[in-house]
Amino acid sequence: MIKGTERLLESMGQPGWRLNEVTNEVELYNPDRTRRLIYHEWGDVAGRSFVTMDLYVFNQNRGWNDAFVLQYLGGDKGEEVSVIVMAQGKEGKAVTWDPHYTYSIYGRRRGDYTGHERISDRRIQEDRDELLPKEEEMPAEIDLVMTANLFIDQFSRGEMSRPVLVPVGLFEYLDPIDAADPMLTYGRNMDQATQLLAKARTEDEVKVAKAIYKWVENQRLVLEAGI
Repeated sequence: MIKGTERLLESMGQPGWRLNEVTNEVELYNPDRTRRLIYHEWGDVAGRSFVTMDLYVFNQNRGWNDAFVLQYLGGDKGEEVSVIVMAQGKEGKAVTWDPHYTYSIYGRRRGDYTGHERISDRRIQEDRDELLPKEEEMPAEIDLVMTANLFIDQFSRGEMSRPVLVPVGLFEYLDPIDAADPMLTYGRNMDQATQLLAKARTEDEVKVAKAIYKWVENQRLVLEAGI
């Protein structure tokens, strides 16, 4: 279940966010205007609301590339999430082709490619290295709901770092809302998050574990507000 939508909408009313009246998108730029977040409500699609949330990175052609896209369909028929991630392709002699990976309920699919010549701008290369995982680092499967929840949390803070991809089976979130004892269920989630953090060894494992721990910890505030 997707969480934090109310906080997300409230955050886009904060200073820095603005409505682009041409595209009808709500957007936020970093101070150097080399990264931006975009929120777009597309309206109804087959009876369900369709929303996209994008993290863009500036490229050497003075345009923008999608580093990460969260696509959300919601409504009476249930929720459906898909994620598109741009990865760094292997350096070519003339052109480097960066693949786009789509994760959905149908699994992982490698789709379109974005080509670019050798990058000479140091800042563009730094942004690229920080935001785009290398192709060999792309997980075979991800937990779509947890990945979406962590990105929504990051988006709400206006944070433009590399989104966390949560591997399938890493963390099993128990929704307190559906439980007879919500706080007991929250405690079980915290125990699981604490164990995950304790077991993390590599830099990537620690990053994922910290993001999950922080997100689960914040759910207590939501529960206390509703209890």
